[in-house]
Amino acid sequence: MNNFTINHGVCEGIVVGKVFAPSEDIAIITVRVRDYRIRPNTQKQTISYIQFTAFDDLAKELVKEDREDNLIYLNYEITTSKKTDENGVTKFYKNRIIKSFEIFDKPEDKKLIPYINSGFAQGSFVSLKRATKSTGIYFLTIKLVAKDGMKEKIYYPQFTIYGDKFATLFEKFNTDDIISVTYKIETEKKIIDGSEEFFTDYIVTEIK
Repeated sequence: MNNFTINHGVCEGIVVGKVFAPSEDIAIITVRVRDYRIRPNTQKQTISYIQFTAFDDLAKELVKEDREDNLIYLNYEITTSKKTDENGVTKFYKNRIIKSFEIFDKPEDKKLIPYINSGFAQGSFVSLKRATKSTGIYFLTIKLVAKDGMKEKIYYPQFTIYGDKFATLFEKFNTDDIISVTYKIETEKKIIDGSEEFFTDYIVTEIK
């Protein structure tokens, strides 16, 4: 089994709100990014509000900076986790972990804001499934392996594919084959059973 993994993303956008620090070693920041893709349901350009998490010294530095409405450039990795509540219900989470960042003054002209939203993941092919309630939407799962000292941490991020342009590519992939995915992050708010729920998707832009 080949455990060769690349896991790297870059984001540049505007800091939204204050940094949230549930403890001195954890800090969560929200970044607003704009994309030129038109959402089919709204016919508007995509604006996403993406949460990133920093730990330890980076978390303390992020809290110290805490420059709302300024420009931030950050490098991150994607991970996955799960939690089971007291009723035995398990929820799965997509995490974006900050590896480094810089904060700058925001340009006065909004047209000059250099939005960046791009990630690259190379790991092992796990599965490709078609969305059951929509046509032309697929969910790709790959395996990423990270070193944590002498231990390995394994993550299974899921990516969303719109359209059939990549469909023929998957005929050549078998389980554990190496696959490379370039993606961008999109978020969306939906009303489900009368309550607001927020979703974060990794949208595939290229596959090799």
